[in-house]
Amino acid sequence: MTSLNLSSFIVKNDSLVSSQLDDGLVMMSLENNSYYGLDSVGKRIWEITDNKITVQELINQLVIEYNVSEEQCKNDVTTLLNELKKQDIIMFE
Repeated sequence: MTSLNLSSFIVKNDSLVSSQLDDGLVMMSLENNSYYGLDSVGKRIWEITDNKITVQELINQLVIEYNVSEEQCKNDVTTLLNELKKQDIIMFE
């Protein structure tokens, strides 16, 4: 099992079904019969990771889009990505 580092690539679990809900996104795991919701920023992260991207590249893009410090962005993004990994929504390569 690969752990998160800044050079890790983010890989989505392609068995999830997702749908936009207001500004956010709701996802369902058909394997686990569980739901997971993302707010508008989480939804944006999900959109960005449609293409193969490293954690650092994701952070760099979000820093520009949201005009936030790199340190704050890194903390928030790594927290979210680790939570998504625990839920088997993403994996790291």
